[in-house]
Parts: sequence; structure tokens; C-alpha cells
Amino acid sequence: MEDEPFEDEFIGYPCFEFNAALDPERNDTRCIHCRKYLTIECEYLDQFLEDDGDEG
Repeated sequence: MEDEPFEDEFIGYPCFEFNAALDPERNDTRCIHCRKYLTIECEYLDQFLEDDGDEG
């Protein structure tokens, strides 16, 4: 499956900037489609990393 459970809580963040490298139809304000997603430009990066967890 392409959709992961954590994605749904990361919709419509105020810092969302669509990644223009993607098809315009994908512009649904999900963080996964943001140009800042999982980069140091993302001010919510720590939340993504926390969600990944330390299962080890």
C-alpha cells in the first residue's frame, strides 16, 4: 500500500509548499507532497522522525 497511517495527520500544515516536480493533481496539501518534506527546511521534521519511532 502506498498510503501510510501517519500521513493523514500531516495535512494542511501552514508551511506547505507544493513540490512542483510532482503532477499538479497531487497537490492535496499532504506533507508528503511538500517540497520541504523530510528536509532540513521542514519546521516539523522532528514530528516525522518521532513518528518513525525507535523500534530496535
